[in-house]
Amino acid sequence: MPFKLKLKKSKQYSIASKSLCVIAVKLLENSTVECIVSSHTLGQECLNNVCQRLQIQQAEYFGLRYQSKQGALRWVDLDRPLKRQLDKYSSECTLYLGVMFHVFDVDRLHNDVTRYYYFSHLKSDVIEGKLPCTKEEAIQLASYSLQAEFGDHRPEHHTPDYLKNFVLLPKRIDNQEAMLEQIVQAHRNLQGIHHSQAEVYYILAVQRLDGYGEEQFHVRDASGEQVALGISVRGITVKYDTVYSWEEIVDLVHHKKSFRIEAREPQSSAQFYLHDVETAKYVWKMCVQQHKFFMSAKESKTKINLPRTSWDLNGNRASNAQPTEESTNRDPAPTDDSNSAVEPLRRLPSYRQAPDYETAIRTKYGTTSVSLNDLSSQKSHSLLPPLSCSQYGNFVDLTELRDSLSNLNSGPPMHTYSTPELATHMSFQYKPPPPYPYAQRPSSSTPDLTRNTLETGLLSRRAFCEPVCSKPIHTTYVTIGESWSGRASSVSINERIQSSSVSGQAEEVPVGPMMMAAMNGLAITRPQSNDRNGECSGDGVFESWLTDGQVFLEFERIPKKRLDADLTTALMPENASYNRFSDVLPYEENRVRLTPSPENRTGYINASHVSASVGDQQRFYIAAQGPLAGTAESFWQMVWENHATVVVMLTETQDDQGRDKCHQYWPKDRGDTLAFGEYHIVCKGWVSSSVAVTSSLVLSRPAVRSSREVWHLRYTDWPDHGCPANVQGFLGFMEELDSLRRLSRWGNSPVVVHCTAGVGRSGVVILCDILLFCLDHNVPMDIPRALTLVRMQRMLSVQTLAQYKFVYQVLMRHLQDSRLI
Repeated sequence: MPFKLKLKKSKQYSIASKSLCVIAVKLLENSTVECIVSSHTLGQECLNNVCQRLQIQQAEYFGLRYQSKQGALRWVDLDRPLKRQLDKYSSECTLYLGVMFHVFDVDRLHNDVTRYYYFSHLKSDVIEGKLPCTKEEAIQLASYSLQAEFGDHRPEHHTPDYLKNFVLLPKRIDNQEAMLEQIVQAHRNLQGIHHSQAEVYYILAVQRLDGYGEEQFHVRDASGEQVALGISVRGITVKYDTVYSWEEIVDLVHHKKSFRIEAREPQSSAQFYLHDVETAKYVWKMCVQQHKFFMSAKESKTKINLPRTSWDLNGNRASNAQPTEESTNRDPAPTDDSNSAVEPLRRLPSYRQAPDYETAIRTKYGTTSVSLNDLSSQKSHSLLPPLSCSQYGNFVDLTELRDSLSNLNSGPPMHTYSTPELATHMSFQYKPPPPYPYAQRPSSSTPDLTRNTLETGLLSRRAFCEPVCSKPIHTTYVTIGESWSGRASSVSINERIQSSSVSGQAEEVPVGPMMMAAMNGLAITRPQSNDRNGECSGDGVFESWLTDGQVFLEFERIPKKRLDADLTTALMPENASYNRFSDVLPYEENRVRLTPSPENRTGYINASHVSASVGDQQRFYIAAQGPLAGTAESFWQMVWENHATVVVMLTETQDDQGRDKCHQYWPKDRGDTLAFGEYHIVCKGWVSSSVAVTSSLVLSRPAVRSSREVWHLRYTDWPDHGCPANVQGFLGFMEELDSLRRLSRWGNSPVVVHCTAGVGRSGVVILCDILLFCLDHNVPMDIPRALTLVRMQRMLSVQTLAQYKFVYQVLMRHLQDSRLI
């Protein structure tokens, strides 16, 4: 008989049975990332890694949801192991990224990637019908969405037939095709609005809808009537007409299927009944988490939060491990909860490398998803932002100014968003265009909608732009007026500046002369002190201040730069060749971020956004180093992406010894053309004066068939580290700069200012432009404080004492010419 061998069949290698498992996380734009977690991985750890991959810096607003076995979406408890929750409650091994904590102050979303995903979540809720809206509201929201994702309306492209391919309106609305023409018209009316500004408008519009920020549950009250219970950061809403704010709530009690709200007024207390014990427990837990977030947001209004650090969701930690009645008491003084604090995402270690069965995982989950193990090797850039930062528009995110200004007793980083409905003054700020996950954005929108006005009552020909609505931007900004105030605290401009001495003790720095070109008495005032008080008038004040050594002491006490500055990107080895000087680098928070490319994957250029709010007017600048041969293309990319129309050059291409000071990045003669990558520059013509040459350039991108006019203003009589010999000629140069700024078709766009290093001479021009604007518009100012805040945005600005004295000389000469002294 034949001998038969019975071989044991090899068993299938089950990933689920191992200590590691793969969890798919679906994002808000329907793409997917995969997380490899162990049985001990907390929900917070998984969320942090997802946000790290997506470059969401404000992870405290987001959470992960799963679909329960009853079909309802439930939030993951971030402080508990993730796998155990999914095994016990979830119907599938899939998570959904979403906004867990909503904001009612849009300027809290100061990070663009965060705001984009926040916007995407709200858009999904509107389309799914979770936030009911009228047809008119739906049309307006759809137009904001188009402006945010496609940019300005293009008649030949954005037609009703084309828009049929996109989901723009809530699914419950019938006859949607008939509304497409109205959407097109509404989109056309948004011409010129920046895509990030459109996102803010969308969020603001959704905030006015019923149910915004609420997670709703159907419950029964004590009488057995069906009611809707909405839980949000504002409190608990019942039937949309009864709201229990967190201040009114004393206690929240969960016992079996009941959920009770104990109010300060006993007659206002209410009890509700849910379908099962687990749902009641979940409702109670959601209330606890929303209350924690409310308390952390409330506390942040009186404290300066460290930007880039996630919110500390403090509050009493309620335990629900007991099988009997559970409750949590409101405590106005939250306690520390180390488990609830979110670690800064930039400190997270690299995610674990995938096991050997990576191929099996990819096969199982498909090739369209993106693994968290090695993002740089994946070819899914359309789904996720690049490693560092992606598409960059006009402005930058300033996030950590608090540390450097804390020693100066200055206010917190301030940011605001304007809306079409707000006609009041909005502070001027810069922000970074986001690394948006959607692909190309053909927007050519203007940075601001402005109307140019010339104030006739002033003794100067300098005009200014009065913004109708400023960009949705986040920045630290300089206010040179009667007071410099933030949301949480205010600092008078007349206060003495605190600086740290070498010994570590704080000493008061006498503030320089408060120069106010006021018509009443033509007086120049400054804070009272023991040796200088009262009011003085006449140029003798300035002359004595310059000659008695006070300016030297004043200049030496102004911080040269931020001691704790974050220079992460600037110090990367791959970016070393982009820096002309190794000790002059842009701060991470307000560096100009370019759209990354294969040659410059971090989007880096040695340039910084500098912004100032003067009275109720705003000033935008970009302080940059002189272009190198290898950075000329990046320089013009910066000009293009920030819609700059004026470039100020304060150096020569070579010094007397033939050393390179700046690359020849612009065409000199009429009709000449230069090309740097995809950017072509043509000189239309030029005019010269004794100290400056003004050239009219055309900057174009043949690939997109678009071109713009750029004015190139070059000062020809300014030695390195020195000062112009002709003060009157410099004032004429500043007048020319102001005139060219007013010609900009992009409104109040930033002025690019560069010398060799982008700090000394560039700082002088920026500071003088701000202070001259103050004088022309009767705005009180403080020169040391103004320079301090400029240096908080660009280190070493106004490099030498001679340059600082020159600023005083310019102001004196301007006042003399205006016959104010």
